[in-house]
Amino acid sequence: MTPAFKNEPEGGPLNTRADLVQLISELARHLAVELDYHYEDDDARHLFKQTLALENASAVLLLNGYLAPDAVTHVVERFMIPIDEHGNPLDEEDDDDASDSDLTRH
Repeated sequence: MTPAFKNEPEGGPLNTRADLVQLISELARHLAVELDYHYEDDDARHLFKQTLALENASAVLLLNGYLAPDAVTHVVERFMIPIDEHGNPLDEEDDDDASDSDLTRH
């Protein structure tokens, strides 16, 4: 079988469900750590998409019999904001293009 990429990742090809679930877990953990380190609680409304991605990754992990890493759970709880019945954040400003300049980044 021809690999999809010219260079396979270290450790061989990712060709099993367990490999892919492990990769999702690792990437979600890395994103969570970065968000936790670089942003303040007040930035939650600007991190809605990232928090939603972590929630989705957690759901994929759960559906495959794995728990999300503690860092992911912590960040989802830390930056969680209420949403309406359509999945839109309730405290989001009417302007869909909220400026990233409002972020408190370290």
